[in-house]
Amino acid sequence: MNRTVLNAYKKIGVEMNKQVNIILPAAAVVLWKQFGWRKVRILRRLVTTSKVVNECGQMGPMKSVMQMLEEETGIELQLSGYPSYHEFSYLDSNKWDGKGLTKPQMVAMYGKMAKWIAPQIIAGICLALYRDEGFGAERLGRFISGLDAIRKELGEVPKSYKELLEKETDIKAADLQI
Repeated sequence: MNRTVLNAYKKIGVEMNKQVNIILPAAAVVLWKQFGWRKVRILRRLVTTSKVVNECGQMGPMKSVMQMLEEETGIELQLSGYPSYHEFSYLDSNKWDGKGLTKPQMVAMYGKMAKWIAPQIIAGICLALYRDEGFGAERLGRFISGLDAIRKELGEVPKSYKELLEKETDIKAADLQI
């Protein structure tokens, strides 16, 4: 991998870390306030989420978490500000032609992928809620709406999410391992 491709790939890791520090605390607050869950149950589900996200990289052909969610539940994750994941071959393995990419194509793909980290994490949480808690479309919709409301209010500053988590619940950011 040349330096340009490697730098583009590293940006995905930076964005992943940022979005984990935003979405996990917000998800915990939503589950606490809207669903009455408490610390142990929330932490269990977030651990399951990590396993779901890791699962997508072990599948062949490689699938996005959003694709896994739709295939397993019949629910396509629709988030405000994002088009359907079906429009992008790197998120929908049914469109991937299996051909290799040139270095400029890889850099462009990594740049686009970084923008989809948040929806991928949210899809992982939704799939964990579906599998382990029996959440269907209605409850997942309420969960996503609650998450969207917090994200609109707080923006993209991870520190504010940690503060909200510790103010609204008895969960510490360290409990989420972030």
